[in-house]
Amino acid sequence: MKTYYITCKSNGEITGANEYSEFQNTSGLAEFYASQGLTAVEVTEEEYQALRGSTIEDTHYFDGTAFVQIPAKPSEYHYFDFSTKQYIEPAGLLDDLKSQKNDTIDKRRETLSTAPIEFRGAMFDADKTAQANISAWLNVINSGASVPKGFVWRDATNVDHTADAQFVRELATAMTMRGTAMYAAAWAHKAAVGALQSVQDVLSYNVQADW
Repeated sequence: MKTYYITCKSNGEITGANEYSEFQNTSGLAEFYASQGLTAVEVTEEEYQALRGSTIEDTHYFDGTAFVQIPAKPSEYHYFDFSTKQYIEPAGLLDDLKSQKNDTIDKRRETLSTAPIEFRGAMFDADKTAQANISAWLNVINSGASVPKGFVWRDATNVDHTADAQFVRELATAMTMRGTAMYAAAWAHKAAVGALQSVQDVLSYNVQADW
């Protein structure tokens, strides 16, 4: 008949799980582990199977009389302190997560600001190249020059659209207004993130909505 032991530190952290056959001498086992600053607790086979995973990932601790299940982590960043039996939030974590969330907001703003834009019933490219192109033509028009005869503007599906000065002005305005709206939405998101007071609130904040 096998016997099963769980070894723990003085703070209750489980450090080992061992099973011994009926042919192995376990007398003096408790004293041996005690000399190493550990407590050896004999458990049933069922308890052994449930507890041995704690040697890899903390799931239980020993409170001196019984094994206690550790609650779920508040977040992936927290760690369990066996001395206080509480989860600890790393120093500066809240600010770090807010910074990461703000980076995500900036990326979202950039993606939305450079996505194809609907204009006069068609979708037109509005990435950095397209924005630079429309800006250049707007400068030409504002300088007093006219667009060439037969001038066209190609949409995102490679269909040409007859374009005049008004077309260029309106498309440029549409891109600019959308970009301004995206910045305003990003500022609102960042203000909301800045006001959050807990790690969980920051982690669960939805940056995909309200653009």
